[in-house]
This record gives sequence, structure tokens and C-alpha cells, in this order.
Amino acid sequence: MDHLKILVINPGLIRLNALGACEQDRLAGITQLRRLGHTVRLLTTGSAHQPLEAHRNYYIERGDEVDLLPYQRFPLHPLRLRRAGYLDGAAWEFGQPYFRAAVSRNLDQFKPDLVWCHASYVWPPALQARRRGLPTVIRSVNYESLHHQDQTLNLTWFDWVRIAGKSIGEHNAARSASVLAAITPDETALYERISRRGKLETLPLRTLPHLLRPPQPVRDRTPLHVFFMGASYSVPHNIVGLRFIVEEVVPLVRQAAPGQFIFHVLGSKVPQSVLDLAAEDVVFEGYVPDLESFLSTMDIALSAWRMGRGMQQKVFEPLSRGFPMITHPRAMAGYAFEPEKHYLAAEDAPQTAAALLRLRDPSLRQSLAEGASQQSAAIFSQAELDARVERILKAALLG
Repeated sequence: MDHLKILVINPGLIRLNALGACEQDRLAGITQLRRLGHTVRLLTTGSAHQPLEAHRNYYIERGDEVDLLPYQRFPLHPLRLRRAGYLDGAAWEFGQPYFRAAVSRNLDQFKPDLVWCHASYVWPPALQARRRGLPTVIRSVNYESLHHQDQTLNLTWFDWVRIAGKSIGEHNAARSASVLAAITPDETALYERISRRGKLETLPLRTLPHLLRPPQPVRDRTPLHVFFMGASYSVPHNIVGLRFIVEEVVPLVRQAAPGQFIFHVLGSKVPQSVLDLAAEDVVFEGYVPDLESFLSTMDIALSAWRMGRGMQQKVFEPLSRGFPMITHPRAMAGYAFEPEKHYLAAEDAPQTAAALLRLRDPSLRQSLAEGASQQSAAIFSQAELDARVERILKAALLG
């Protein structure tokens, strides 16, 4: 692939000291494009949580060339009704005059060969670039309409309006992108239903190559240490999964095998009602600064997928790290991980408890750890993800 000038348009980072999986993926994507020999300029915004200068210094330290716009709030406005895709407030931000002017300025001054937008709701700048004859890539991290439907426990009429706007936005993204790079095979299949002109590719989390590890060493010991990792339990799918473990799975395991397992919960913002359930065999670790050292003491990953879309890092990071893992088969999102070979599948609390009891067998843990590590290396290696990105760029340039 020849050297390209690429304008990357990203949503703003929220808290620089606690980046989520999607934010880490955005930054890894910029680093990857630069490492592949391309010149990258980033157009993004600050956040309401930290001064703009803190964001600017963060990007400078990373070596990024950035056009950083101040964070702005956008209350509900009647003009959003003029275009149905703007019913999704996330897209509305990128259709604002100040942001459109910034896009035009970067197109005129930087003169990119290609524009790469992160998230399907960043379709307005992609459409703006496409209308000027530039190839565009939209990297979708969630099928937003279904994701919002899953994440909202009590849907109101306003939520349904937003869901409709997000659905229209997904159609706009498919039309605005020369290539739409979905994050999972399942999401790619969803876009196939609405894509007419654009090309589709699948692009996993670009942080995963750096998380690949050999199989975790298997210890023949009691108790076994089980971990569940969620960055923040203010996120609906994380707290639902946590309650499933603590309130449903743990009591069954205690009854069947008292004293044989200790459950460790990683992540912040655990509700007090759940923290009150702490016990000798249920430990809330909070934020773990040295994750590598901590995980070296663990035996089993329990990723209690109960809801959500996209590619959840709490599922794929333990696999990449070579842990024997239990999760719902839908959590694989279409990636080629097979039950019994790469992980144990469990759809409810009794199945999850039964799978944990099976994992008292060191030979089964060893087999699953090896399978997870080998399959993750095959799917998420740096060479594989580099090849996918180069294929996406080439397809976009070909139009």
C-alpha cells in the first residue's frame, strides 16, 4: 500500500486516565495507521470532564497531529427534525455548523487521500467528504439501534425516537462509506441487509494484538480464583452481568462446592447494594492498576454476557490472554471460537455453575487455555489486523 494522507475523525475521549475499550481502540487505530507508513491527522473534540489543554497535551505526548475542538453541549433543537438521522443526538454533534466548518478546513488544508470516521454516528463528516469525491471509511463499533435497545432497561417513547434515528443513521453510514468496517461478523451481517453501494469488512478491536499471551499456567489448587472484569458498572450490561454472577451463580456454587472458588470482581462504580454482598469468596477489587500482575494470580475467567452488542473486551481479552473461560455463546458475536474447544458455553446460572464445577479438572483448564490462546493468536494477531486494515484502505481507494 502506497503512503496515504488520512484524516481520522473521532468522537472525543472522556476521561484520559480511565479510557474504555472503544476509546482505546480509536487510539490503537491511529497508531496502527501511522505504523503502516501513513500520515495521519486527527480531528476530534475535548470533553466536559477535563480541560482542553489536558487533551491537547495527551495527544502531543502520543505524537499525534490533532485539530482539537472545544467540547460543546447540544440541547434538543427543532432543527434536528429537519433530518431524521439527527434524531440520534450522537450524530447531531457531528452535523453542527462548527464541526462541519472544521471538516471543511481540514479537507482544504490537509488535503487527505482518505477520510476515516470512527463510529457509525460519525456519518455526517463522512458524507461531507464523500460529496467532495473523497474515499471514506466508517469503522462501526456497534449496531447502534439494537445496542441502544438492549442497553435501555425501560424504553420510553423518547428512546424509541432515538432508536429510529440511530437506525436511519446506520443507513446513512452505509451510504456514506466507501467501506464500512464493522467490529464483528454478526454486525457485518446486519449491515449486509442495508448496504447497497458500499463495501463491508470486519475489523476487530485493534487493542487485542497487544493482549495476546501464551496459555495461562494451570495450578492444581483449591480454592480456584475466578475473575469477572468490567471497566465500570455504571454501564447497564456490566451491572446486569455482575448481578447475575453475585446473586445467581455464586449461591449455586457455594451450595455445590463450598470453599472451592473465590470470585474476584474488577472495575469501578459497583452499586452499594452489590458491594454489600462481599464475602470471603466474593471480593470487589475495584480499579486494578497493575492488571498484568493481578491476572497472573487468577485461574478462570467468567464473562457473564447477559446483554449488549458489539465486541465486548471483557469477553475477548481473557481469551486473548489464554484463560479458560465461561460465557454465553452469543458473546462470541460471530467470531470463530467453539464451545468445549476454546471456551465453555453457559446460558443461565445453573449451566454457569456446572461449568465452573467442571473446571476443577486441571486438564480441562489446560485444554481450554491452549485453545483460547491459539485461536486468538490466529484471529487477532498484529499481522492479521494489519492485513485487514490494508485491505480496507485499498477497497476504499478503488471506490
